[in-house]
Amino acid sequence: MKKIMLIGMFILFLLSIGVLAQTSGNQLVEGDMNTFTYCEKGDVKQNDVYINHKDTFALADKVGKTHLYQYMSADAQANENTKIKLKDLESGDSIILNYLYQSYAGGVKGAKLTVGLQQDYAGGVKEGKDYYLILEGNSDSQKMDARLMLYVDDFATQPISKEVCQNYEITLIFVGNDPVSNKLVAKFVVDGKQTPTLSMGESYTLTDGSVITVTDILYQTYAAGEHRVWFSINGVQGTEKVDSNSNTVETSPVSKSVDLSNYPELFVLGKQFNAYFVVGGNAPAIDNLAITDISDSFTKAGYIVINAAKLDSELNNPLHSNLIVIGKPTENDVTNLLFGGVTSSLKQGEGMIKLFENYGYVQMLVTGYSAEDTRKAAKVLQNYKDYSLSGTEVIVTGSMSNPQVKTSVSPIVVKPIVPNSQSESQSQPKVTPQAETSQNAECVSECPVNGNCLPYGTRLLKDGKSVYCNVDGTLQTQQGLNEGCQNNYECSSNQCGNAKCVDLQQLSGQLQETNNLLAKILAWIEKLFK
Repeated sequence: MKKIMLIGMFILFLLSIGVLAQTSGNQLVEGDMNTFTYCEKGDVKQNDVYINHKDTFALADKVGKTHLYQYMSADAQANENTKIKLKDLESGDSIILNYLYQSYAGGVKGAKLTVGLQQDYAGGVKEGKDYYLILEGNSDSQKMDARLMLYVDDFATQPISKEVCQNYEITLIFVGNDPVSNKLVAKFVVDGKQTPTLSMGESYTLTDGSVITVTDILYQTYAAGEHRVWFSINGVQGTEKVDSNSNTVETSPVSKSVDLSNYPELFVLGKQFNAYFVVGGNAPAIDNLAITDISDSFTKAGYIVINAAKLDSELNNPLHSNLIVIGKPTENDVTNLLFGGVTSSLKQGEGMIKLFENYGYVQMLVTGYSAEDTRKAAKVLQNYKDYSLSGTEVIVTGSMSNPQVKTSVSPIVVKPIVPNSQSESQSQPKVTPQAETSQNAECVSECPVNGNCLPYGTRLLKDGKSVYCNVDGTLQTQQGLNEGCQNNYECSSNQCGNAKCVDLQQLSGQLQETNNLLAKILAWIEKLFK
């Protein structure tokens, strides 16, 4: 008995540190989003049809005439008192069907609908065909998402084996330790709706009645450690369908007035970021830092920002999405599209924040005379509470550490050129709202080294020291272990994790030591049974 208790305690210890990670079900790393397909097999009627609330559906009578109906509502429970309300779309009349709930074996449990004229007396017309409507899924009338399952001819059709598949877009938005329960927990967004925090083995019922279950959690607290969760839906491991880099961009139209005074609420829906950051494929690295600055304003405000960055080439129809567009029109095709052939009068040292509204969606442009001026404008959005932003266009001056905002004297009025296709949008003539630097100028937004201009992030040896090209155009010495960083190239180990420089080889060694210790412990346990 003592041996069994020791083994049990040891297994609990392994689970607590995430060593015995399960691999049952699908898995996601924190921040990842993928679409999974779940399929289940079962016996269903060949002619079964599922009807969701407010759906319009057509049924034929015995002579082939089609009749149109709309499913309006149903009572909360499927029992002898349940009523189902339909609308006859031809006559406009409401139809209320009583549930035939016969609880004995073989009894009918559904609402009978006779489609077509059915006169049962001698000589009467008999064109009617019987259908039975059964409540399925969530039958809570307050939620109004109960669906109907339609059977034909008094359950006369023969059952067949059929595979029913459903796609779920799942994002893992949080993995960590719950200080109250002292358990590892995870939180998902499934098809746009957030789940509560779930610990290992806990489940949550989705809106369609399916159940998502957390089967295991791996949470490594050291720098660059994994935050991974395994899960299933209805106990089934789905098939990964697509990754998060989809060309399809879908956001919801905004309901607020298109004015900078409504930032950041213009670009959120509930607690979710409702837009995409767009950067040019050939844009300088500093434009990506501008995205980080702006994203920071949303996360600080408590909004969820996940997988929100897109290249300009990934957008098929930019004007039908909410976007925050970064960069100059010569470096970002969406910026070029928004300007629509109109030039601005930005001067050296000036940035600009401008709102556009198209088809109910909002596009915010963050640009500048230079890449540094663009990021300076982003700094204003990062600290928007320090400014009284209003209107649809402001000019940003001052320095990177102390940006200043002034009202635009002559706001640009443009009508974007609407492309017929992606190729057309990319072939629009490039427009330059800023004056360009002359060809014989020194390096702009890059580091001058031996007559060459090196881009940001370039690493090299200079005077025996490891240095990198910083965003301010200067060479900086790489940081040592445990020193602060934002990018991998800032570290002598070439690895930045949790805002500190880390040594992956050292971490690997620590893991190897842990594995060796575990091997010894397991060998000791094995001896107990000999």
